This record gives sequence, C-alpha cells and structure tokens, in this order.
Amino acid sequence: MVVIGEAGVAATGEHHESRSPITDRKVADVLAQAVREVTVGNTEGLHARPVMRFIDVASKFQSKVSVANVSGRGEKVDGKSAMQMMLLEASQGSVLRIEASGDDADAAVDALAALVLSGFRLDSNPKTG
Repeated sequence: MVVIGEAGVAATGEHHESRSPITDRKVADVLAQAVREVTVGNTEGLHARPVMRFIDVASKFQSKVSVANVSGRGEKVDGKSAMQMMLLEASQGSVLRIEASGDDADAAVDALAALVLSGFRLDSNPKTG
C-alpha cells in the first residue's frame, strides 16, 4: 500500500535526500578548481601597476581567484582585491600559487599565469620600439 502525503509525494518508507541548487553550485565550484605556481620574473616584482593588471585580468572571470606567495608567508589573498594583492610582498623570484574555483577556473588560472610569466604585459598593449 502506498500512502500519498503532503505535496502529493508517495510515502514508501524510503528516504531520498534532495539537493538544493546552492549545494549543487558549491559542489561544482569545488570540482572545478585549478591551481598553478609561477615565478615573478619582472625586476620590480608585484607593485601597484602589475597588481592592477592582475586584477583586470582576474575580474574578467566569474571564478573565485586566490593567490599566495609561497616564497613568503604563504598566506592566501583574494586575487581580485588590490589591497590584498599588495600584501603578498612578492619580489622578483617569488613563487606565486594561483588558485581558481568556478566554471572558468582553468581559463582564469591559465590567463593569470601567462600574465605573470610575461612580466605583467597585457596583449592589448602593443610593444613599441
């Protein structure tokens, strides 16, 4: 015998866990994580201009981006925050760990790693001379 309970759902004695869209999204974010370590090569290190270029690129992606200076304290900061990025105190030779989680995590990490490896040059800024 099947009993129909509230909301027209059959009560069979079995428990079925339902997942909310929020939970599904969090699981997807964890699964879509990308990580890469790169070395800061430019002589000035990570000062204001390179930080702003990094943030410009990071902000093009929906993924959450975090960065740590593994050569320093190793503290993770928000890769889309200028104030937090400046706290990394990354000089030439510092190794940055770039992490992203979200649907476009791989693309975000690839673009940011390429930016660091280029000495923080943006493709949209043509070289002169």
